[in-house]
Amino acid sequence: MKAFFYKVNRMKSSSIFWCILLPFFCQFVHAQLSINGCVSDYMVLQRERTIPFRGKAKPQSQVQISFAGNTDVLDVDGDGNWQTEFPAMSAGGPYELTVSSLDEKLHFTDLLIGDVWVCAGQSNMQLSLGSQPDFNELLKDADQPHIRYLALPVFYADQPKNTKTDKKNWQKFSPELLKQMSGVAYHFAANLQPETGVPIGIVKASKGGSFIEGWIPEWMFEQTPELQGIPERWQWLKENEPQLKARQQARLDEWKADHESSFKAWVASDTPGPFMPPKPPLPPGAKHLGIPGKIYNGVIHPVTAHPVKGVVWYQGESNSDRGYFYRTLLQALVLSWRRAWDQADLPFVIVQLPNYDHTQNPYGPQDGGPWAPVRESQSKVQDLPDTSYVVTLGLGNNNDVHPRDKSEVGRRAAINALEHVYDQKILGTSPQVKEVEISKESLILHFRDAGDGLRTLDQKKPRGFQIAGEDQKFYPATADMIAPDQIRVSAPQVLKPVAVRHAWSSTADFNVVNSAGLPFSTYRTDSWPVPNQQQTQPFWWLEL
Repeated sequence: MKAFFYKVNRMKSSSIFWCILLPFFCQFVHAQLSINGCVSDYMVLQRERTIPFRGKAKPQSQVQISFAGNTDVLDVDGDGNWQTEFPAMSAGGPYELTVSSLDEKLHFTDLLIGDVWVCAGQSNMQLSLGSQPDFNELLKDADQPHIRYLALPVFYADQPKNTKTDKKNWQKFSPELLKQMSGVAYHFAANLQPETGVPIGIVKASKGGSFIEGWIPEWMFEQTPELQGIPERWQWLKENEPQLKARQQARLDEWKADHESSFKAWVASDTPGPFMPPKPPLPPGAKHLGIPGKIYNGVIHPVTAHPVKGVVWYQGESNSDRGYFYRTLLQALVLSWRRAWDQADLPFVIVQLPNYDHTQNPYGPQDGGPWAPVRESQSKVQDLPDTSYVVTLGLGNNNDVHPRDKSEVGRRAAINALEHVYDQKILGTSPQVKEVEISKESLILHFRDAGDGLRTLDQKKPRGFQIAGEDQKFYPATADMIAPDQIRVSAPQVLKPVAVRHAWSSTADFNVVNSAGLPFSTYRTDSWPVPNQQQTQPFWWLEL
């Protein structure tokens, strides 16, 4: 009898449990209303462009959407898709957004209209503000209501996603947020917002160690002849992963037995590198973030649902083993993102790699290539319209690939954008060579973007120059500033100079700046071969 009543009570408890849970369960199962992109409370939408919204609902139903005093009633197609757009608006807010269909409703509050910037790249874009040495001083500026922030997790996706992950939403400023924010993105926004007077929305998408290939849509590789072999390379790596892994693991085990303790001591010391013999790296896995298009699918594609003001891109360390080829990849990224956003003039601000001794890099061959060719490739992005680059020489740490203070990097990116994107009459560009004149036994460099004139940081003669003759042998050059926008270079070993280079090394010794204090970057006039110039495939050294 006790067993009978026990069963009855259990049945009653279960019934009560399911009566309580069933309405919520059914609502979850049948919930069909959704909105694409990165919509949440506190979002910033791009000003002065039409404001699109699209999403999913029950097929053949209707959706009512209201935003900023405007309402639209839409028919949902047979596949459950709906879309609309509202007229462009000036900066302002806060506004509310309501989307309803049948008995479902989505409601978002405190939305602003302003400028939205995507800040993307790898670890130096990801490095948080909390690691900055003077972070406690920054807490005094934690109340900035006109800056909003969305940090998107970076993950591998086989197919393009239409909606961001629900785990991350737009955030308003707070001391807790400030500590987590990208240092570059924060200082970019903090310098930009007061000058523009409009709300600034930052979409941060960055991942340490990521390759640029992962950020480029897969279709771009198919449509770009120079890139078509890269997906094939990844397929080869996938097919041969067991053999490659076994071979490399055997090499690694042997290396650890003989050299690991010495390697760890080298990493902790200031001893010049590279460490020899190098640590044998394992091959990439099947879901590596460098596989073409996989980061784009998961992270960038959802952001393309809404217009943006521009992109700040800070990446290249993981592609430094193929620094020369990086120019092809970078231009492909710019062109593909412009097509994805349907914004042919979408501005890109490229942050160049700073000074760093690449021979000190402990991470692996793909990170260990010389940085001068990468910087040159980053400067070549100017071959495309509506692009510019930010010189960060002097802001790196020769012994640390992750310099902690990103305040000047963000400021330089902001003033660059103010000049090139907002058309403000300021000097936000580093000096660049516009002409090279051969004058007997010397070369004369003529500059633009010198402002009120070139100068040197230490009031000494310009340095960091090398010249060569037809034999392609470079010698340190003596440099003299002969006019506010001219530098003469010569060397006694070179009687007939034909080429000049400046700051052509990873550590990049330099001292020439313009009147805004912005440095003259890595530069060369020659087109002679540079290290790894022929390398286009990732992990090319795994076949060695």
